Amino acid sequence: MAEYQLVHPENADDRLAEFDLSTAEIHEHVVRAGLDAAEGVSPLAPPGAGGRHAHDAYVSALRGLLIPRGWVIVQGDNVARTVHRERQIAILVSGGNEFTGRFDGANYLTTAWPKGRCAFRGAILPVQEGFDSLDESGFNWGDSQQDDPEWVVWYLLLHRTEQEVRIELSAPTRLDEGDFPRGWLDRIILPPFVLGDLRLDVDRHDDIGGEPDVPVIPR
Repeated sequence: MAEYQLVHPENADDRLAEFDLSTAEIHEHVVRAGLDAAEGVSPLAPPGAGGRHAHDAYVSALRGLLIPRGWVIVQGDNVARTVHRERQIAILVSGGNEFTGRFDGANYLTTAWPKGRCAFRGAILPVQEGFDSLDESGFNWGDSQQDDPEWVVWYLLLHRTEQEVRIELSAPTRLDEGDFPRGWLDRIILPPFVLGDLRLDVDRHDDIGGEPDVPVIPR
C-alpha cells in the first residue's frame, strides 16, 4: 500500500522540478493567463463563459511551457492531457473545490466538477491505504475495461477565493460514486497566487477555476 505524501509550499519547487515546472512559472504563465482570459470575456457572453475561457487559457499556457520540454498532447478521447511518456506522467487541469490547497483537505478534496472514467483512461492507479482496486462506484480498475496503464494522472487544481487562487498538483487514486476523483495520494501544494488589486466580476465570470474536461452522462 502506498502512503499519503504532502508537500508544503516552501518545498513545492523541489517536487515541481520533476514536472519541468516551477511555482513562478505556474503563477506568471498559467494562472495569470486564465485570469486574464476570464476578465476579457464580454458581458454579453452566456453564463459560464468566463470559466470556459479561463480553463482553455490554463491548459494552453501549461502546454506552452511543457511541450518545448519534451511533453506531448494526448487528447484523442477529448480529455485534455499533457503527457511525458518516458516519465509516465499525465497532467490535467481542473477547478478544485474549496479544500484545494488546504493541508487538511485530503479527505474532502475533489475537482469542482465530476470527471468520469475517461479521465483515468490509461492511468496507473496506485492503491491507497484502506482501499483496494474496486472503487466506490463498483468499477474495477483492473478489469478488461481499463486500457493498459501508461501514466500516473495528476491534476493541476485551481480554486479562487476573493483574495487568492489556491493551487495544487495532486494525484488521485479512484473515483467516488459521483465520478469525482478522490483518494489523493500525493499532493504538492503551491503558494497561492495573491489577487492583490486584480478585481474580477464574480457574477459575470462565474467559476474561473476551470470547466469540466469530460462530459458525464447521468446514469
